[in-house]
Amino acid sequence: MNPATHFLTGWAFSLPVPLERKDRALVVLASVAPDLDGLVLIGDFAQGRSLDSLELWSRYHHVLGHNIASAVAIAAVCAALGRRKLLVAGLSFVSVHLHFLEDIIGARGPDGINGRYRTCCRFLTRGNSRCLGSGNLTRGRISRSR
Repeated sequence: MNPATHFLTGWAFSLPVPLERKDRALVVLASVAPDLDGLVLIGDFAQGRSLDSLELWSRYHHVLGHNIASAVAIAAVCAALGRRKLLVAGLSFVSVHLHFLEDIIGARGPDGINGRYRTCCRFLTRGNSRCLGSGNLTRGRISRSR
């Protein structure tokens, strides 16, 4: 999904909780932080690749920043910087997972392929390496929609 969508979701998620500005900002930034692994696009473009052949993005986006280790690391950094450490850590951890959920539901990257969550996709598609493709998952198979 668009980072702006993740930002707004993080903001909406943080609103019901009484937080200081800094703590709220950390929770909101945690909802966008997993997409830092998308900066590998710079490497693809620096190597002269077009949108049709984004090797680094296809290989590393949704891998480096979209896992439990990165969720824990992001929550730990937010807790270290926040005033109400335990609350900020918990909200940041959940905020990161909201990001993951949004990507699973509707992410589509610059290569036109939906989010590549390998573990989730292997479970859902019984090992189909194409994962969710650019279409919908129906009856355990991939249906392409263009």
